[in-house]
Amino acid sequence: MKNILTRTRIAAMLAIVLVCSLVMSAFENGEYTTPSFTDVPKSYWGYIYVEKAHEKGWVNGYDDGRFGPNDNVTYAQLSVMLTSAFFKDRLDSYSGSTAPWYTKYCTVANDLGLFKWTNVQNKHTDSTQVNKNVKHHLTRAYREKKQKKCYQPYTKHRLTGQ
Repeated sequence: MKNILTRTRIAAMLAIVLVCSLVMSAFENGEYTTPSFTDVPKSYWGYIYVEKAHEKGWVNGYDDGRFGPNDNVTYAQLSVMLTSAFFKDRLDSYSGSTAPWYTKYCTVANDLGLFKWTNVQNKHTDSTQVNKNVKHHLTRAYREKKQKKCYQPYTKHRLTGQ
């Protein structure tokens, strides 16, 4: 299971990619006085990344107030992070099904081709874990956003028929 990435590492990679692409301002001072999550104290190495990603709306915690910094990331969660960070306009214009919670994000990610050539393309699942090949997905998202080139959306979703 060493090839599985944790939520903190994904948040850190996402933040770093976005800093490098000038989508967000650098982590100026990073003054967060109160932790947003009960399990990410100020002393945690990824605290500033998690807080910034949460502030920007790219990551959320669980209903019990935890972030789960060492939890493995699923493709549904990665879809939320990538589409929220790079393609907010596409999320805002989405008008399809929103159940279960990740359908909107997975649909937009699939329509953009972010998971093209993976075993999860067109699968809406919150159980498949992301492996360390996530750099491919981050690179694709960055390139798609930078070039404003997006794959044509499917006329009907393969699973829902919508």
